[in-house]
Amino acid sequence: VAFVGALGGFALASWILGMQSGGVIHSDVGRALFIAAFIVVGMIAALVLQRPALIIASATWGSYILFVGIDCFAHTGFQNTALAFLNTPGAVYVTSPKVYVMIGCMALSAVLGIVAQFRLTHKPKSAAFIPL
Repeated sequence: VAFVGALGGFALASWILGMQSGGVIHSDVGRALFIAAFIVVGMIAALVLQRPALIIASATWGSYILFVGIDCFAHTGFQNTALAFLNTPGAVYVTSPKVYVMIGCMALSAVLGIVAQFRLTHKPKSAAFIPL
């Protein structure tokens, strides 16, 4: 449960950092702390809130991974978020209109996933028991 929350926190942190070339936070230490804070908050939220946090985290992580996979074929540079923000030597993150489309589509995909999961897993109000 905590692992799914951590993945959702990482995906959300990467999404926020990816809004600008080189990342929203330019300091390596600041980026590491930002990502770590989102991971810890995601873990705690998943353990405390369980169902809603798991739905949000799994949809966010699933959307992030979906678009990283799409970028393996589209070559927009979106997948460089993880590489650049985790201090991979030689990885450079530069935004472009194509990357912004990927960021927007990731957000849309995550929202659609969240809505679908909440609708599919809602608990209907129990009807009164009527014996036959």
